[in-house]
Amino acid sequence: MNRYDDWLRTDAHGIVAEQLTVARIHIPAAQVVAADTNGILDGTAFPAAAGIVSDFLAQPPWPLNITMVCSGTQTGKAVVHGLDINDQPISEDFELTSATPKVGAKAFKKVLWIELPQKVASETVDVGWGKKYGLPYRIPNAGYLLIKQMNGVDDTGTLAVDKDDLSKNTYTPNGNGNGEKALDLYILL
Repeated sequence: MNRYDDWLRTDAHGIVAEQLTVARIHIPAAQVVAADTNGILDGTAFPAAAGIVSDFLAQPPWPLNITMVCSGTQTGKAVVHGLDINDQPISEDFELTSATPKVGAKAFKKVLWIELPQKVASETVDVGWGKKYGLPYRIPNAGYLLIKQMNGVDDTGTLAVDKDDLSKNTYTPNGNGNGEKALDLYILL
């Protein structure tokens, strides 16, 4: 990531090493919650004509990925618009396939509005959040994640990285959040 503070001397004459930094990202226990499939919208009817929904039950407690599932036949496209962890505008498309759950890749700090396609019959949609936690760094390589712990215990979750799109840098813990276990990640910068 080419972030360095200084050069360090080594025990070998004429050879120096780059001094790097390790960042600790601490997500408080209250924000490490279980995935909630209908935390944003619960059984919201699709409109008669394509439309926008902007009245939500709640927002993700931390920047998290979005999930969506329909109650019945629907093959249109929904688009979620919101803000990333840096309060920058982002959007993500969801190609709906009837009652097949869809899982987004971007972490939304806040959902501002959702574009819904027109209804096919009387189907509804549930929108919630998953367990991909957004990170405040564009990470070029998953190997930069040095330590990952949930509630002080090593976690075997996975890191998704994207050097260009901040909202796609996420960590998915192997353990499940319940509002009582903090998440700590140590990343080399």
